[in-house]
Amino acid sequence: MPQYEEHLLIKVAENYYINELTQQQIADKMNISRVKVSRMLSKAKRMGLVEIRIKYPTNRNIQIEKKIEDIFNLKEALIISSDYKSKYQILNEVARFAARYLIENIKNGDVLGISWGKTLKIIASYLEYCGKKIEIVQMLGNTSPNDISGDEIVRKFSKAFVSRYYLLPAPAIVDNERLKNMLMSDSKIIEIFKKLNSVTFSIISIGNLSKESTFVSSGYLNNNDLKILAKSKAVGNFCGVFFDRYGNICSTIINKRVIGIGFEKLKIFPNVVAVSSGREKAQAILGALRTGAINILITDESTALEIISNNE
Repeated sequence: MPQYEEHLLIKVAENYYINELTQQQIADKMNISRVKVSRMLSKAKRMGLVEIRIKYPTNRNIQIEKKIEDIFNLKEALIISSDYKSKYQILNEVARFAARYLIENIKNGDVLGISWGKTLKIIASYLEYCGKKIEIVQMLGNTSPNDISGDEIVRKFSKAFVSRYYLLPAPAIVDNERLKNMLMSDSKIIEIFKKLNSVTFSIISIGNLSKESTFVSSGYLNNNDLKILAKSKAVGNFCGVFFDRYGNICSTIINKRVIGIGFEKLKIFPNVVAVSSGREKAQAILGALRTGAINILITDESTALEIISNNE
């Protein structure tokens, strides 16, 4: 590499990582485009001029991680200490860790699949721009317009990457199977589902069936729906797929009304990261792990211990 080019790359990197200037500020200062600044930062990392190290929390419980990995045949379990912390603090620590894990492990060229919910909203708030070039695709339809809906979560995630994103323009659950089939025949939705076939990395949350769950609080599940799910012994869902505590997918009319990735596709994705915390979700997380669709789990210590206890 010419010495002058190396000097410019180092200068850009110093301004961004040490002086904490934004890419636009660097562009204005050096009289170049913001896009060129982004490319130079990426090149500096590729050439080894910049090394990024994420210092993960030291308060992880390695023994519990190993036990969870062995029980559920996971690639990885990441268990954050929950000693002397409130439920809100624990959720935020788990979400912060998940954001760092994602930035560290996703690669240029990956296609990132995203569901939605409160946990993913918090993860998005902790994501920092990394300059990796990826594509992002929405795996589940939307809730009513709000900041935990799928389209909003995708937009927030996209700000951390040089990305192109694909939105799924449909509700998460519709009134009946006939309406779902009509929507699924729309050319735009067909294209999104084709794109879902190329997902290489996905991040999801796990919901239970409490009144605080996104599906219930958003009004997508009414009392009759909850009765149907209770009859099928459902304990939770991911990406709109409802399952029981043994990991069996519930055969209900509700699953047939969901517009989303579906279990059969999700379970063949190479990297499915589930992020969820709270002892009240332990049964739902246990059922999700038993489906075999999840291969990476990020949660807190008390939830993990509850999962292990419920599995015995």
